[in-house]
Amino acid sequence: MRILTWNINGIRTIPQYHPWNTMKTHDDILNLLKADIICFQEMKSSRQNLPKAVGVPPSYHSFFSFPLQKQGYSGVAVYARADTVLPLKAEEGLTGLLQPKPPLSAAERVSVREAYPDETLGEGASNFDFRNLDNEGRALVIDFGLFVLVNVYCPNDGTETEERLKYKMDFHRMLEARVKGLIEVEKREVIVVGDLNACAAVIDHAEGNLMVARGQAEGMKGEDGFWERDVRRWLRSWLISDEPGHSGSLVDVLRRFWPDRKGMYTCWNTKISARESNYGTRIDYILVTPALLPWIKAADIQPEIKGSDHCPVFIDFHDEIFDGNHGVVKLRDVLGPGSVDAGPPRIAAKFWDEYKQKLLDTFFSRKTEPSAKATPQRQPSKPISDPRTPSATLESENKDMLESTLTTSSVFIYRRVAQRTTRYSWPSTRFYPTFGSGSYCETETGYRGVGGVFVQKAEKGAETKETRTIESCILLFEIRVLQIIWSEINVIVIQNNTLVR
Repeated sequence: MRILTWNINGIRTIPQYHPWNTMKTHDDILNLLKADIICFQEMKSSRQNLPKAVGVPPSYHSFFSFPLQKQGYSGVAVYARADTVLPLKAEEGLTGLLQPKPPLSAAERVSVREAYPDETLGEGASNFDFRNLDNEGRALVIDFGLFVLVNVYCPNDGTETEERLKYKMDFHRMLEARVKGLIEVEKREVIVVGDLNACAAVIDHAEGNLMVARGQAEGMKGEDGFWERDVRRWLRSWLISDEPGHSGSLVDVLRRFWPDRKGMYTCWNTKISARESNYGTRIDYILVTPALLPWIKAADIQPEIKGSDHCPVFIDFHDEIFDGNHGVVKLRDVLGPGSVDAGPPRIAAKFWDEYKQKLLDTFFSRKTEPSAKATPQRQPSKPISDPRTPSATLESENKDMLESTLTTSSVFIYRRVAQRTTRYSWPSTRFYPTFGSGSYCETETGYRGVGGVFVQKAEKGAETKETRTIESCILLFEIRVLQIIWSEINVIVIQNNTLVR
């Protein structure tokens, strides 16, 4: 089994590089990474803008955390290969405050209440704004049975304002407190992966020796010039070390395998083309509790893989190990009980409403019977007359299916609105759902559409945005799929004869 972590600097950037630009799907990209658990940082997207192919690739269980306020910023993801590893429990964030609807039950939570930072920090917890620290989409915590995985994207130095530096250090301490709760309160093995935005040693920075020399010139002792930054001292104290006075909790796996390797950098400044000369830093890590070391057979970086200003870091597990107390122990037997056919935790992307609902366009692939609870249909108004509108040539059974769909009380999601065809040219109507005031349709002149969607004009005195009910809409579709280029994704929920979000 392989665990891989990679700060991708935006999910949209990867397909711009070779060989990713030769892949047809996101699933293909993940498969080419050849890992069973893939952890991304800096997704730079949002739930609303995440393409379905990225959100629910068929070969993986997927989990995401996005910022609550800033879109296109931060964000982390975990993909677990469905046929090899089963996540047992999963949570978004480090505090336990980020909850789905309905909230996770005690049985669904990764940890007991006493293992979260507001408890493990004791009296010092009053100095932390936990909700603010956890709202930037920086962490996922997933239980895989043998270990708990923490995928994290720690804040960078940013503008180095006093407020931001405090945020950064508070986040690091909160992360340490969360891991402490897992280790000390619950006696769990832990793997922390991701971009920690800190260097653990002088050797991990291309300018490390320069910082040391500069410090010595200013009267500092030893390597103190490098350890001026609080975050570096924090990381050094968190890691298990042979140095006197350093106990720590976690092992830096790559340094355990490559203790004296120079130039083992994972991040480069692309503005000065520093990657070509390998003038970089090592700020991406895989840290583990000591008891997991017998399972790990290899660890390395992959600087040859392009697609970001960072490179992937990975560890490989043995398929089995010999335990003095239990004999031969197979990895598949300790990665959580049960079969991999069981479902993933509830916060998996496959359970998001926009993915689990039945798509409206599936009604055009097979005939369905009208719902027994369908409400009486109203006669639609006459569609708008447009000189560019072709004659309506719609097969009756497709029309029946669509009308049945519009009048049932079930909820459907029509996610694909065609933006262009190769033959037709007339205004297409796009739906703009609103909250509380019903729904309305608005024509965008010059847009190309599939078949045609026509609505009756609003009465005089209506709102500036022409408001119409669903009963006044006639949806006409010509099903010639070979002529359609499906593009723009929109989500429309049709419920109780009304378009709602």
